[in-house]
Amino acid sequence: MTSNPFRQPIPKQGIILRSRVWTATDKGKDDTRTNFHFLATNEYVWFGRDLSVPLVWVSEVGPVGPGFRIMWKNPINGSTEQEFLCVRTLLGYNRRRRDEIVSMLQEFLGGVPESASPVEEQADPTSVVVQADPTLAVCEVCGAPQAKQYDLEWFTNIIAYWSFRPDRKVLCPDHARPAFRKMLLSNSLFGPIGFPGIFFIPYKTYAISKEAYRSGILTFKDVLFFTALSALPLSCVVLLVSLSIAFKA
Repeated sequence: MTSNPFRQPIPKQGIILRSRVWTATDKGKDDTRTNFHFLATNEYVWFGRDLSVPLVWVSEVGPVGPGFRIMWKNPINGSTEQEFLCVRTLLGYNRRRRDEIVSMLQEFLGGVPESASPVEEQADPTSVVVQADPTLAVCEVCGAPQAKQYDLEWFTNIIAYWSFRPDRKVLCPDHARPAFRKMLLSNSLFGPIGFPGIFFIPYKTYAISKEAYRSGILTFKDVLFFTALSALPLSCVVLLVSLSIAFKA
């Protein structure tokens, strides 16, 4: 286990629920984004390898249309979050398997003590299983207290290949800064050398770096550097097209 509740490694033992699921709309219908293995132990649920959530945070599980919804309260940033999922078949939806998943999760939740709190787990102050107080959030790199949640987004677009990977971190400012720079550098180098990344990545890089600048994580020079780097392929294309038109004229 790590101190980041959102990036817990999937255990080799103790898994009591495993099912292939598809991301869904708020109506419970497949939104064609992606599919992954949904897993659960008596402590966590995993949405693939990109997100884990302590079971004691989960407040509601129920069917929605042909799919289902999982809602949880995030004490680190004080928000309520939710995921809509469904189970697909070749031509439709597997509602029977959906009902099995919902029933099992509701049973798991019934076994989680409502009074669970960090006070009851003094033996391990970094335990993320019952973490309900944001002041207990610690940097996953150095263990500094009162760390914050950061949602990193990794993009790769090379010719026709496109991928996106969310990466939720719990970091102190000193370690958030290199994490953002590493992500932005990777996105700027490997995101805009295909379609639609050549158009999308410069805008996304500017938006992410500007928000990090407002939060005090990055400097204004970082914003300019990564935005310019991500826009370099598009600038080269525009330059070549302009030169081609000029020569023809």
